[in-house]
Amino acid sequence: IGAVPLAIDEDLGANAVPYYYIIGGASDKFAISKTTGILSTRSSDLDFETQSDFMLTIKTSSDPEFQTRLTTRRKSATEDDRSVLEVAVHLEDSNDNAPRFSKQKYSTVVSADTKYGTTVLQTEASDADSGNYSVPWFYLNSCNFVQQNS
Repeated sequence: IGAVPLAIDEDLGANAVPYYYIIGGASDKFAISKTTGILSTRSSDLDFETQSDFMLTIKTSSDPEFQTRLTTRRKSATEDDRSVLEVAVHLEDSNDNAPRFSKQKYSTVVSADTKYGTTVLQTEASDADSGNYSVPWFYLNSCNFVQQNS
């Protein structure tokens, strides 16, 4: 989904290699490459309608074993700690929800002398998606005519 800015470590040798870790936020939904800082999704259940925004706290360290000591060294992002970065992730919506009618069955009675263009039935449907994805389109797929005898 992207990468965090490349960390620069002014040490020499093995201590100059930056490693990246998610230390806060939705680490169950997102992963970061320890060596490149590239963010990726970890979960296939991301859903715009459930949660569209996430905040991740990223830590860079020259310690390749930092992850194993995460619980004792957890920090939050502050202006004083330039090794910690807050990253906002915003999901874009997709057309992943089907529209639903408000009722399962619609029926109406129409008089034989009903004028052309008269509204004879109004349906209602909604879609949980957002934006253009939430606008249902209606098509008349079939119509059954039943003649009632007087």
